[in-house]
Amino acid sequence: MAVDIYFAGYRNRKRIVRSTIEWFLPKYVGGHILSICVHDKRMNREGTHAACSVVGRCCRPREFMIEMNNSLDENEYISSLIHELIHIKQWIFQQRITRENLKNFWYGEHIDDDVEYMELPWEKEAYYLEDKVFKRYLKSEDYINMKK
Repeated sequence: MAVDIYFAGYRNRKRIVRSTIEWFLPKYVGGHILSICVHDKRMNREGTHAACSVVGRCCRPREFMIEMNNSLDENEYISSLIHELIHIKQWIFQQRITRENLKNFWYGEHIDDDVEYMELPWEKEAYYLEDKVFKRYLKSEDYINMKK
């Protein structure tokens, strides 16, 4: 696995971000070469914990921007980061595809723009997996070492 991680935010959050990403990617994404920029900022006005977007090309993306709400407690922060990393996995394995015309596809099926957020198939999967992956991470050596 080769990943460039760029981080803007508080020092303690940087350790959390690096540990979580370096644990997640080999297990769920494999050896893809990626660039992930994490921007730790206040997102309370947006009413969201985190957001992930593709940077650059839509076809087989390898560069991503994750925005994290820095007002979350540590567990919420890690869980939200894992949720966004699941979205990266979806793009890497082309489960979710966003075309240049901003049309979204899930396993090749076009998803209309008017589908409610919680009904989007990639969100359903990310919410379903988020807690399971979070619990695995909390039991991992990476998490234990990061806490020391």
